[in-house]
Amino acid sequence: MAEQAGIESVPTLPKLPAKLERQHQAMLEAMNREWPGSITQVGFEQLNQDQQALRNGTVTFGLTEEDGRQRIDLAWDEQNSTLATTLTLPTWNHCSSQILSTGRHDLGDFVCPEKGSWRLGWPWLTLKQVTWTDNSREPGESESFVLHLEITPRIAADLKRAEWEHAVDLTQTLFWSTAQLAYDTAELSFVPSKKDGLDALCQSLIERGLRYLVPAEPHTPANWGERLYVVQSYLSSESFKRRDTDSLAQAAPHGVVCYRARSETGADGRLVVVVTPVFNIPHAHKPVVDPLKVIPVFKENVLQPPPISFLPELS
Repeated sequence: MAEQAGIESVPTLPKLPAKLERQHQAMLEAMNREWPGSITQVGFEQLNQDQQALRNGTVTFGLTEEDGRQRIDLAWDEQNSTLATTLTLPTWNHCSSQILSTGRHDLGDFVCPEKGSWRLGWPWLTLKQVTWTDNSREPGESESFVLHLEITPRIAADLKRAEWEHAVDLTQTLFWSTAQLAYDTAELSFVPSKKDGLDALCQSLIERGLRYLVPAEPHTPANWGERLYVVQSYLSSESFKRRDTDSLAQAAPHGVVCYRARSETGADGRLVVVVTPVFNIPHAHKPVVDPLKVIPVFKENVLQPPPISFLPELS
């Protein structure tokens, strides 16, 4: 079976300690039961305020964003002689999604300059095939018409499914960045000095296959928050790149395959062209977040971990 456009094979993820594995599975089960955040239906103008993007052929049917990226920083707790984080565990329900509302969206009117060129008023329509239904006609030369974009309940369900996948990806991004650092830091107990604690943290992350989280200069605590931001930005961008970006050969998994069009007569007697997008959004979720594709920046080896103690893991 051919791979979906933009999506490679399922990533091989680093092995997790038992405690984190249970947390990971609970997180996945929760996201299958309910939306990892919030979702609302909005109008065309609200989702497509970027006129330049529309002119360049990009139309937005759905959008998912993080409510606010939760930055985690490291600090040295002198009193307890250990490292501390500004955040213990992240909040999973942290995404806001929007999709085009069900019904018709009036995209304005246009005068067709010549036969067959009715789509020139909406460049994003020119990039996809348009199939006309029976007993419908294209606008004729110099004919004025109105364009409606129709979102049926079935299409809205497809859009919701697509944005759910992005919300899951963003939650996975948070898990494979912030949650991992928070876990390893919390597992550290007494350390003789800040340097020893940071060395131990590096050692633990590297042994768990998470070298990508270690900053190039790990002995500066502020560098850890900056490194996490870079990791999160890369992983979240991969979600949209692999699911939303068309290849030269086919539409992306979340992309429009084609449009169906039909014509009717409006209340004012003018021609109305109604276009409906066709999607082929997969119903089987395929993970795309692959933290091991993040290029590590810490090149050294921590060969002699300092004398520290770790909290024993409860099975």
